[in-house]
Amino acid sequence: MQNRLQRYVQGLNKSPLYFIERFLGMLFGVAFFFYCHKHYKAWEFITGKDFTDRILTICIALFGFLLVILTLIIQNSDSVISEMKKNSSYGRLISFNKKIIFTSAVVTILSLFILFLKEIITAINVCIFPIIGCINLGLFLWVIVDTFIFIRIFYKIINTKQKGTGD
Repeated sequence: MQNRLQRYVQGLNKSPLYFIERFLGMLFGVAFFFYCHKHYKAWEFITGKDFTDRILTICIALFGFLLVILTLIIQNSDSVISEMKKNSSYGRLISFNKKIIFTSAVVTILSLFILFLKEIITAINVCIFPIIGCINLGLFLWVIVDTFIFIRIFYKIINTKQKGTGD
């Protein structure tokens, strides 16, 4: 009971930016999924080969880019990263990066699933394919929003480092 209370109190001490970082991408992704599903006729192109192929290309590139950034952060030992390691911000940055990497991997797998199994899924159940396409697009939007937030955080770290060295 005490541990649960401590986590609740720690949650109250979080800044609004923490909640934006944590939930904004998810909120956009889920909201867009419902919008897309409700107006699917206008969004039928999302299950097309060209669109899905582009989502696949973007997510694979983001996956690689974010893995490289994760490696740079983990291997870096400058003063800004050392200061972040003393606080909870380092763990938050690493876990935020991992969340985006995992989500982009899910979108990549789902896009491959759509590309290769579209005819089979449509033959089995026509109603489920629009849902899969909308889930894919919602997750893709989640990845994009979270990636922009992560890049902004990462550039702030770089900017802080440059200001600290006098460059």
